[in-house]
Amino acid sequence: MRTFYEKYLPTIFWPILLILISWGTYHLVMMPEEFGWEHENGDNNQDGWENVPFRATKPRLKETSQDGSIRWELWSEKIDGVIGEGGELTSLVVRFTFRDETILTVQAERGSYDEEEKHLEASGNVTGKYPSGEMSFTCNAVDYFEKEDSLAITGDVNLIAERDGIRIACAEVMADLSSELSHIEFLGGVDVDLYKLK
Repeated sequence: MRTFYEKYLPTIFWPILLILISWGTYHLVMMPEEFGWEHENGDNNQDGWENVPFRATKPRLKETSQDGSIRWELWSEKIDGVIGEGGELTSLVVRFTFRDETILTVQAERGSYDEEEKHLEASGNVTGKYPSGEMSFTCNAVDYFEKEDSLAITGDVNLIAERDGIRIACAEVMADLSSELSHIEFLGGVDVDLYKLK
């Protein structure tokens, strides 16, 4: 009997041990238990995590339509924030792509994005170009409302349509983004300069 153990036990023991280790590793790594915040902290998903600061460098956000095409993209140098309270984006660029593949590009010093409300805000030396620089603008702030598919350009708005020779200064511009720039409203003391006709 002792000879049997000495001869066959190592041959049987090590393969069985390797099978058990492999199965355990697979179970723990490849098939983790589904995790939800409620398991750790009750019903409130942020219990224990609210007021925790976070930082990400070079974050990128985007919205895609049902056919998979990108509707808008955002790049930023960094985002600093607090979990549960949102974050502040620094040096951001937002690019809106329309169905006809024209692009509206907006740059700003800072901004924020509320994922629940689908609201993007950019402010500080805001500049914009559409398309390929044919029209450009400067303003104090831009707000994009994804649910309404609208863009609000506010605060000392100066718009130049170089090809047409038009300069427009006003307090606010509201743009419908559902189909290119299909509907634009200029609000608040609009001043139009047709400088190529002078």
